[in-house]
Amino acid sequence: MPDYQTYGIEWCEEEKYPVERSVLMVSRKTKIDTARIYKCLCGALPVEKIERREEVDVHGWQKTIVLAKLSVPVADLNVSAKILVADDEEDVELKTIILKKTPTPKPVTPKPAETERCIPRLEGPRKALIEESDVPQSEKKRRIREALRSPALDVIDDLKREKPSATANDYLEALEVVFGTTLSGEELFHQFIGLDQQSGEKPSEYLSRLQTSLRQVVRKGGVKAESANQALLKQFLKGTLFDQLLLVDLHLRDQISNLPTYLTLLGKVRRWEEESSGKNKKAKAIGARNAHVAKIEAAKEEGIAERLSRLEKILLKSPMVHSYQQSAPQHQNRSTRSYFCYKCGEEGHMRRGCRNAPNPELVNQKLIAMNQQGNDRRHLRRSNQMPEDSH
Repeated sequence: MPDYQTYGIEWCEEEKYPVERSVLMVSRKTKIDTARIYKCLCGALPVEKIERREEVDVHGWQKTIVLAKLSVPVADLNVSAKILVADDEEDVELKTIILKKTPTPKPVTPKPAETERCIPRLEGPRKALIEESDVPQSEKKRRIREALRSPALDVIDDLKREKPSATANDYLEALEVVFGTTLSGEELFHQFIGLDQQSGEKPSEYLSRLQTSLRQVVRKGGVKAESANQALLKQFLKGTLFDQLLLVDLHLRDQISNLPTYLTLLGKVRRWEEESSGKNKKAKAIGARNAHVAKIEAAKEEGIAERLSRLEKILLKSPMVHSYQQSAPQHQNRSTRSYFCYKCGEEGHMRRGCRNAPNPELVNQKLIAMNQQGNDRRHLRRSNQMPEDSH
């Protein structure tokens, strides 16, 4: 049998269940039934379902392997290294194995050698230093040359020969002409206003992508530098499609008149992402704990119902219950025996409250019938009512 990591991941793929919500558990071979294992695991983890297999390891030892399918990601839980499972006959420890699927590395497309390091990274620290106004031109040009190699360096040398007084901005414009985009500033601006947030993209990532595009627009003259913050905020408001709550929480629509800078806006967005992530994790943990408690309570109720069912079966087999059931009809007859009036002979009332005319003949008939029936002691009970004199 292969290692347990590979075995568990392949098992998850067969079951079409996410690896990040699964835990593999291994122990010596046990006779404890699967339902009992499931109940014990519910006391430690938010388990939805389990699968069980019996395998033989590389040393020839028989093993019981359980795949626990959880309702929440394993990363949100504190999983014990071992979980004890027991019944009336035996107990066994299940060793937990957290399954980790190694991500497939994305193929890297090699850059052509002739364009590698052609243009300094515009968002890098070198470019930021070049744009500083208090840095001498000679220092700016030196930094550009240090960031380049052939053939981009050859372009700068050609420019120096043609224009010895070329500035650092002239260097960048020459590199842009040779290796940069051929789109005009207006065309780049139209591309910029068409950028929307992609599915799964964080707001901070989307904002950084907008800023990268906006830098090219400003450099090409599509937007003036003093209007860059306004263009950035407007597009961010329009293009944020999957995190509309961020716009409300940060009151960004109210800040058009008081524009934040890119770094200020990025800081607010990142802080909002961290707070939202913390709230989501807390909500997931509370939901998992509530589901776990509900499963435990359901298991307890199921256990109580099962015990009551067994107790009922035991009581039904008890001789005392049979004796009571046999004597019950007698008590019932005794309690439901009808009575009648000794004055008029009608049922439902007694002599002292009777307002009917006397009927001695009916009273005698009922007394004779009662005497023939008798009771369990074979004689009539004494009555506190006496029949009327026939006189």
